[in-house]
Amino acid sequence: MKVIAKLATPAAAILCGAAVIAAPTASADVDSGYLGALSGHGITWSSDSTVITVGHAVCTDWAAGNTLQQTFSDVKSGLTNLSDDGAAFLIGAATGAYGPQYESKIH
Repeated sequence: MKVIAKLATPAAAILCGAAVIAAPTASADVDSGYLGALSGHGITWSSDSTVITVGHAVCTDWAAGNTLQQTFSDVKSGLTNLSDDGAAFLIGAATGAYGPQYESKIH
């Protein structure tokens, strides 16, 4: 129950992250939109490729049937410097950019 309560506040960030990303057609455009959304939310990182890899991993988690709590934990362990709000926003942005078919997992 503590995990669900802990995710209650970041839930809004997840939904906002998903709403920020429109589905551009080219891969580079998708990556740029995703990184721009993260940057616009105040999230910083040292390697674009790492953050993009984590974004794709979010959708891999969804495809594997992971829960929000499992995906949240994976993101936090992959990018340890993220706040809970930052991780939640990243999940939403990654889902919107790389796996919009999984948006029902975050609503």
